[in-house]
Amino acid sequence: MKGRQNAMRLLVLLVVLQFGLTICTYASFSEEASASFPSPIGVGVIAPIQYPGADADVMGFRFSLAYGQNANVSGLDLGVFGCRVDGCLFGLQTSAIMNHVGSASGALQIGGIGNNCLEDYYGVQVSGIANMTEGCIFGGQVSSFNIAKDVSGLQIGAYNQAENASGIQIGVINYANDMRGIQIGVFNIIRQGIWMPVINMKF
Repeated sequence: MKGRQNAMRLLVLLVVLQFGLTICTYASFSEEASASFPSPIGVGVIAPIQYPGADADVMGFRFSLAYGQNANVSGLDLGVFGCRVDGCLFGLQTSAIMNHVGSASGALQIGGIGNNCLEDYYGVQVSGIANMTEGCIFGGQVSSFNIAKDVSGLQIGAYNQAENASGIQIGVINYANDMRGIQIGVFNIIRQGIWMPVINMKF
């Protein structure tokens, strides 16, 4: 009886070791392959506990239980708490808290708290508290606070801010250093123009 139990324990140990070796080999191969080919799927709990690794691209669908991070993502990017793309995003990115994009992107971002883009953004940002684009946004921002270096399109929120705007700002406070378009709100400020309540414009 003891001999049979020992044999079973040895068999289980060998199976576990073989499984671990297979996983390690596959992970190593996948890491090398992902440097050249994007993965069609990305899954993870929180970076770096994810597949593929943070330096890899995902083209298809990515799901992050907490917070995912990859180089570039094309397709659907879904995160329970947050999504991070260090490079470009093309598609839809949505999470309950925060979405972040590091390079020029074309997408729809929907964040429970906020969205952030470090370069130019082509598309729409929608969030509960704040949208920020450090480059130019070609499209629109909808949130409580919308801030962009330049805007070509629409900003809707309690506070809207842009260095140079071309389009429409709708909010309680609208601010632009210079603008070609219309401001609708309680306080409308165009520094290189005029300040007018309710409706302000410059063309």
